Amino acid sequence: MAWTAPATWSTDQIVMASGSGSLNEQLRDNLLALDQHAHTGAAGDGSSTLTGVSFSNVAGYQFADQSADPTVTGTIQRNGSNILYYDGSTAIDLTASDQAAGTASLRSLGTSGTVAAAGNHQHQIVLSTGVDGGCIQLTSSAMGSGDVAENDMYNATYTASDNNSIVSIVVGGFVGNNQMGSSSYETVDVTLKLYIGGVLQQTITGYSTGALWPTGYGEVQSLRRNFIGSTGGTVVRVTSQVEGGGWTTGLGYIRGRKSVYENVITV
Repeated sequence: MAWTAPATWSTDQIVMASGSGSLNEQLRDNLLALDQHAHTGAAGDGSSTLTGVSFSNVAGYQFADQSADPTVTGTIQRNGSNILYYDGSTAIDLTASDQAAGTASLRSLGTSGTVAAAGNHQHQIVLSTGVDGGCIQLTSSAMGSGDVAENDMYNATYTASDNNSIVSIVVGGFVGNNQMGSSSYETVDVTLKLYIGGVLQQTITGYSTGALWPTGYGEVQSLRRNFIGSTGGTVVRVTSQVEGGGWTTGLGYIRGRKSVYENVITV
């Protein structure tokens, strides 16, 4: 039923039962239009949507207990003492705390995976005791004569105490004792390589015995690398490779030493 603007009456006007300006139009029809719950928004009909309404002075809201969870997307509803919101698939309890990770909820302060960290919390870095171990010494008999393939100076699995720890490894390479029991010596070049988890991480070339002289020792360099620890173990491998005139019998050795340090970050 449409709304009709009220007419302006005049003296001695005859009132009709129907038609424009009639009692049916002015009283019955307009009262019926006002009686409708859903309004069209037309003049005199109001609107089904509230606009320009401010809730700044409202002291609080009270939800009637529906004794059930909401099932319509976007609905907030009270069930007993809980206020729940339906996001289209789940009724989320807005009054619950410390729900599963990924579920919106109130959070208490703490250090577990379902609570919130305080704004003044601190992280502590704990340095574990260094784990040292000598690399295998490669003698002239192991190297043979002339250019040779990679030889393992160290090859072992390091098992970390935590899957989120930072493990630091330092490997020192050493070429020494160029001459043993004779006055001759050879000049050879040595390459050292560091592998972590089967992947080449670092290479040092240019170790040379030429500057050692017949009874010299020296040419120390280091390979350094950090990696994320694993309680399942990570293979650490150090190799050396000789190129040149040949690492012949009696010409000494190549050796080194490794150090491993594990930094565990705790909260």
